[in-house]
Amino acid sequence: MERNVPVFGLPPVPSKLIALGGNRLAQFGLAGVFAVSVLALLAPVVAPFDPMTPGDLARDVLLPPGGRHWMGTDQLGRDVWSRLLFGARVSLLVALAAVTLSAAIGVILGGVAGYLGGWWDTLVMRTADVVLAVPRLVLLIAVIALLQPSPAAIVLILALTQWPAPARLIRAEILSLRDRDFVQAAEALGFSRRRILLRHLIPNALAPVLVAMTLGVGHTIILEAGLSFLGIGVPLSWGELLRDGQQRFLVGAWWLAFFPGVAIAFVTISFNLVGDGLRDIMDPRQRSGP
Repeated sequence: MERNVPVFGLPPVPSKLIALGGNRLAQFGLAGVFAVSVLALLAPVVAPFDPMTPGDLARDVLLPPGGRHWMGTDQLGRDVWSRLLFGARVSLLVALAAVTLSAAIGVILGGVAGYLGGWWDTLVMRTADVVLAVPRLVLLIAVIALLQPSPAAIVLILALTQWPAPARLIRAEILSLRDRDFVQAAEALGFSRRRILLRHLIPNALAPVLVAMTLGVGHTIILEAGLSFLGIGVPLSWGELLRDGQQRFLVGAWWLAFFPGVAIAFVTISFNLVGDGLRDIMDPRQRSGP
């Protein structure tokens, strides 16, 4: 009868997450992520106005913050607070989906490269070098110009340009694990390479990838906001709201750019703080403080 080989390496992640309670910056970041996520999920309930329906063009255009519109209105009389809430759903969904997909691609390719080595390793790593060598923004603009901008297309393009980072991380971890005793025991018991890779190596090498995913969400939100700012992103994202406040509205209607900009900065900082906290507890050698 086939016996399971115990998985050694990192302690269970859930027990480590408890240590976030001792990191106040990570707590602040986690609270920020939780608050924005709840507001995004409850946007249809919390938002006082429809984000796409224009207001009264004779009365509601470019109202400053206050009264019924406490974040003001845009050039079509739409409530900025309502648009910000629904924009959170778009930006967070696109960023989380893109980071998850890029991590999945990177883990698979990097895991195969690290475990099998040889020409697999060379092929995957040289492909990653090519992807990293091309300026990401230029590549994104070129690809999107050939496709109709949509959430699915943006997620796919972002994932296909971000997978080299998790691939390199998982490859480095697996290179350090593949000669360990538990891997050799699994091989001696006749387990397939697929089983060893999926059940014994990758689970023990995921810690740096989880940290990179957390840090990557904020970066992806900024990247998607940049695309939307250029007019080739996802409709109603924070980047599109930020673009609405540029040029002639930046001085006369400062709130159009201010509130989306603050939201992007706040969420990015929150995810980065959580990522730093996870890095400190998963790898004590990289602790940033006492």
